[in-house]
Amino acid sequence: MVRRATQIGLLLLALASGLHAGPSGTFLGTLVSASGSRAEARWIYVKGKNGVIRRVEISTAKVAYGEGVPREQRKQPAAAALEPGTEIRVTATQDNSGEWHASRIEITSAVDNAPPADSDDDDADSDSTGTLPESLRVI
Repeated sequence: MVRRATQIGLLLLALASGLHAGPSGTFLGTLVSASGSRAEARWIYVKGKNGVIRRVEISTAKVAYGEGVPREQRKQPAAAALEPGTEIRVTATQDNSGEWHASRIEITSAVDNAPPADSDDDDADSDSTGTLPESLRVI
């Protein structure tokens, strides 16, 4: 009887801790705008194919290029390519207030007018947590 109560208690504890963390997910979309600086949390706004715009906090997210982005379109650090119009895949967790906090951002399609990256850079596929360009300080 005590063993059964202990098992039920542990199960409830496991379920409760999972609910506290909030839902996590991955979503695709187009970067609409971004804001922030090194001293404050940085936010991006991602518009999904259904028209819904999500606000995502990205201060601790790793930014990387997907396999489909040609090397000549890759800026370094990868976070420098987070410009309006860039197609991205975001992996994030939602907190209790409904805000999304990204752990990873994958650039799936760079903006067409992006200047080519340095061809001497052998580290183009690595993750980067670089800063956002000044031109994205909207909002």
